[in-house]
Amino acid sequence: MSAIAAERTQQLAPAIVGVVPVVRRAMLYGFHPPLTKEQTRAAHAAFKKTWSEFADKYRNETSAVTGIPKRHLEFDEKEKEVRYRIDGETPMIDLPRLRTDRDARLQFNQRSCIALCIDDYSSKVWTRVGPPKGQTCDVEDVGMLAHVYRRQADEFGEWFAREFFELMTGVLPRAAQKRGILEVTTVGLRVEGEVDDEMFEEWLLTDDRPNLDNPELQRILTDAGGLDFDLRRLPDVDKQAYWISLPNTVQLPSGVLTSRRFLFLVRPSENDHRVLGIGFDDSSNGEVASDVSLKLSRFIANRV
Repeated sequence: MSAIAAERTQQLAPAIVGVVPVVRRAMLYGFHPPLTKEQTRAAHAAFKKTWSEFADKYRNETSAVTGIPKRHLEFDEKEKEVRYRIDGETPMIDLPRLRTDRDARLQFNQRSCIALCIDDYSSKVWTRVGPPKGQTCDVEDVGMLAHVYRRQADEFGEWFAREFFELMTGVLPRAAQKRGILEVTTVGLRVEGEVDDEMFEEWLLTDDRPNLDNPELQRILTDAGGLDFDLRRLPDVDKQAYWISLPNTVQLPSGVLTSRRFLFLVRPSENDHRVLGIGFDDSSNGEVASDVSLKLSRFIANRV
């Protein structure tokens, strides 16, 4: 990109007024032979039966990992119990969402769930951490928050997986083989006012490629990912890395539905897939980063 084009990108750039960093982390397991639906229903029943006791351990561990006193951690009052649902063809066990109250020094929402695959794909023990619904953070804090959320998802996720499989003794086969980790960090950029589609696209992409000559894009991505190199040098640093551009439908405050594109950097290795994403969120609810990270996670997880 020429200096003139780079200057135009910045002049046309939407006014970023905040960020919404979301981290999704999964520990992947394989069962041989694959699980049956009956086994997944039995797993849900066992978890649901012990939830009132397990919920207290869940809050204790979250407090220990985050340093947030237990009195500031509460489950969503609208979510009373462990749920069982089918996502596509995959049975899911969803735990109630844990959140901080207004007095906690660090605000977050935490969600845990288990995808028990009944085919050859990996089962996943998921932990998702992000800010409370509707809350944005300062752009300057994106690196710190992404690091804190990743550490929380990592440490709590390890504990949660151990506890889950211990609880499943005698319910699920003990032959679960750990296959690796999938981690997706996604940053939604909250913007001021109405912005047209061309402006969004030019800020992110140049001829359907990442606009890595955009210094603001570079800075936010490297901060959020904790990277220590210029992304234009990516082919030399990580030859297996690749980019994905993913559309997502959002509802604007006016009620109009439109498409917003997110850009993801995927860095795979033998047992560890790290993904870093960014895109604009001018939606009415401010949860585009969470929605699109779920979509991307499904896409990657069903291939590892």
